[in-house]
Amino acid sequence: NLALWAMFYGHLNIATMLFERGADLMKVDSSGDNLLHLAILGGNIECINFVLANTNIDVNSAGAEGYTPIIYALHGSHLDAGKLLVEKGANLFKKANDGYSAMSFSAAPDALDHARNLVWDSVKPLLLLSKSFSSNALPFDPSIPIPSSVISVLANSNLVRDKLVPLLITTDVIDVEPVITAM
Repeated sequence: NLALWAMFYGHLNIATMLFERGADLMKVDSSGDNLLHLAILGGNIECINFVLANTNIDVNSAGAEGYTPIIYALHGSHLDAGKLLVEKGANLFKKANDGYSAMSFSAAPDALDHARNLVWDSVKPLLLLSKSFSSNALPFDPSIPIPSSVISVLANSNLVRDKLVPLLITTDVIDVEPVITAM
């Protein structure tokens, strides 16, 4: 499939043309790798974004040997690609058939730190809100009625930190679309 090879070699213009002419972007190669796997192997962020925007390929999809895109990214030292995949929900701990996971490679700590920062960024507003409730510096219009039970929960910063935040994270209630800024 030409689209697969175009992605591997970072030729987004060719892949786009093939897509516009009806190329099947869901095909896999003889190794079971899909378009996202090959875009990751090529390390081209524009190609990876194109695949994510124009297909419904799962960021945790596995090829025939069980390798996921995040494993390819970190094995190939494509840290920016790995961070992008983490932002899209890639599992750093999913193991391939040979037992390797993305955590097996030297770029893994940076990707894991990025994942932790995303989680922190998603819960930080709630924790700051809790702190302001507990300090009686209410961060809202006092004319808006808020039930006292809500205020009592948010005012207890230990409860918010230890119980509410982990519940929101583990139940996927927090759904943050991270903002990526140029460094």
